[in-house]
Amino acid sequence: MGEIMKRKLTLCSLLVGAALLAATSCGQLKVPGASSTTASAPASDDPREALKKAFTAQLAARSYRARLEYTVGGVGTHNDLEFVAPDRYHVTVVGPATMGQEMIIIGNDKFARISGRPWQKTDMNVAAGTMATTFGDLTDQFHHEDVSQKMTKYDDVQFSGSEILEGQPVVVYQFNLKSKKGPIPGKIWISTADNLPRKIVHEASSQTTNSKMKITTTYYDYNTNFNISPPI
Repeated sequence: MGEIMKRKLTLCSLLVGAALLAATSCGQLKVPGASSTTASAPASDDPREALKKAFTAQLAARSYRARLEYTVGGVGTHNDLEFVAPDRYHVTVVGPATMGQEMIIIGNDKFARISGRPWQKTDMNVAAGTMATTFGDLTDQFHHEDVSQKMTKYDDVQFSGSEILEGQPVVVYQFNLKSKKGPIPGKIWISTADNLPRKIVHEASSQTTNSKMKITTTYYDYNTNFNISPPI
């Protein structure tokens, strides 16, 4: 992989890595969005158990799509993520400074491209610290970490209310996510129909600008049929 591409992917890895913190995390959601209204919907008597059930249900999903929206240095960026079980991922990073970067991960094989240029298969020894390794490590951790162990990272889980999100009844819980720099407050919207997460919002510190950024992750197209294939 060329040195220029490595540097660009390294920058992108920081953005993707920060955004993926939000995920540690047959949908009717048609378009990623955040419109919601209050509504009456049942909530779990045990907020921590509700969160655990949502993560367990998501790990059992055979496929889904997600949009991660965030702002770094006042510039809006989003990642479009596709996942097909057990180990296929496709991520596209969209924003003024991202150069249209894409990554496909299929098992241990990882492919990358920038600005529509030809796909390249990444060498993990050469690309250490780039988008490939960062994204690969995070996604592997998310889909293999024991849910009970994951729950040890969440404090002060509380019921926040009931809403209608994109036409679906959801329950909302707030939490604090443990980090080395202190607790990170966040909220999660969980569908009452299937216990699957539909949205997660939290703030995090940007590794590139040392500033706070709001991260919104919207999940949709759970258990729908689509493929992620090697691009070359």
